[in-house]
Amino acid sequence: MSGPEICSRHPLNDSACLADPALVFRSAAARDHNGKMDLNRCEDAVPVLKHLSAERILLGVADGLGGYAQGFDNFSGGQIASATAMKAAVNYFSHSFSELKPDAEALTNTIFKKLRHLAETRLAPSRLQGALGRHKLATTLALVVLEAQPERFRRKIQCFWIGDSRIYFFDRDGLHQLSRDDSLTRADAFNSVFDPSPMSQFLAASMERDWRIHFREFFLDSPGVVIACTDGCYSEWRKPWHYEAALQQALEHSESWPGWIDRIRMRLEPMLSDDASMAAFPINLSGFNEFKKLRTESNGILERCMAAEREGVLTATEIWSSMYKPVYERTPAVDPCPDSKTRPDECMNDPASNPESAAPITAAVKNFAEPARRRPRLLARLHSAWSRWGLAWFAGFVCGLPLGETVIAWLDLIWHWFKS
Repeated sequence: MSGPEICSRHPLNDSACLADPALVFRSAAARDHNGKMDLNRCEDAVPVLKHLSAERILLGVADGLGGYAQGFDNFSGGQIASATAMKAAVNYFSHSFSELKPDAEALTNTIFKKLRHLAETRLAPSRLQGALGRHKLATTLALVVLEAQPERFRRKIQCFWIGDSRIYFFDRDGLHQLSRDDSLTRADAFNSVFDPSPMSQFLAASMERDWRIHFREFFLDSPGVVIACTDGCYSEWRKPWHYEAALQQALEHSESWPGWIDRIRMRLEPMLSDDASMAAFPINLSGFNEFKKLRTESNGILERCMAAEREGVLTATEIWSSMYKPVYERTPAVDPCPDSKTRPDECMNDPASNPESAAPITAAVKNFAEPARRRPRLLARLHSAWSRWGLAWFAGFVCGLPLGETVIAWLDLIWHWFKS
């Protein structure tokens, strides 16, 4: 789906229409009278993939909540909420300095004020009581800021999310979920498929006082693809490893990044029961073929999970707990978020502003796409303190072997003298 086609009638999305169509897609579950996909009724915002600076890139998706559907100007509340949230987020990050630590609370308040202003000025008074009447203009949000580091083998990954839109990292080992869903039951990715739980928080014009956007920061040095997507992308699959299998199968039948994204979209659209959108970006990779090769050299967890399920040797619960979950929930980070205030998954700091506007994305940033020049594994291990102590002990042991008999003889003499 091209950028202009997606943005043609989407509300309030002039700033967000900067997505590179090669690395994003948006699909609607709704169909028109001819049975064709009706994007005009899609409640997902236009996915964003945008340069913030020469070294920073923003990925983002938002999923308007149809249950809170009061809107205006022939748009539903979900459409207006997701588009408003995305536009406010793009503006927030476009005018922030990378040197200052991000403030998830300030981002939450910025979006909340935009939604509340629209609700107060554009929405008619609602007769609905309870949650449907209280939480107007509601949406989820998942954002990723990718930043190149001075060390060429390291990338900073800043994740912001609320609701059940997710952030993944897809590398040689498999699919890793970097975000955690906001669910009342705190179900993991496996149990949420069989027992979907209502969301515990989301963005809305009337949010609860303790609702906040989550923030987690990672430093990654492994090659892979960062993915932000709404629940329509992953919830159609019966098991978490089925979603990875769909990504892998699309990869095997593609010859380029645009071809891979398009095959994912085509694979998903016939089975959609909810709107779906995705934004993806590769890091530490010289090209598409390198990633395909890396996936062929994977540890085979996906293949073993599919084989165990196909042959019936393990139940789905056993496959999840013993085989897939350890990889899926493991973050391949080289350095965790150093600061934490209110919750382990948040690092909240002061916002910043910068009047310079960011240029739209036109191609992969060289700093991100280049293969990382990593230190050889052996040399990297020699830099650790434990390795140096181990080498020193080993050298001492080897050098002491020729003196072993002499030392033992002296010790024996001293022992006999002591007993006498």
